[in-house]
Amino acid sequence: MRHIHIHDRYAETPPESWLGRRWQSTRRLACGCQLTGIITALKPGAVRVQWSQCLHWPDSWEPTDRGVPARA
Repeated sequence: MRHIHIHDRYAETPPESWLGRRWQSTRRLACGCQLTGIITALKPGAVRVQWSQCLHWPDSWEPTDRGVPARA
């Protein structure tokens, strides 16, 4: 039987280079704006984001499959 490598993206911690980068969520606010913020902490499968958007949104842990690091 062959060895099959299974990659679990939820068990992988994002690289430390993500700290301080902007995060763009795939979710949208009711006003139509896309949630964006700054990554403040990392854990396996998630990033903690301090949101900086048109409405005050509390800091939250976001799964890494619900957004991407924003391009500068």
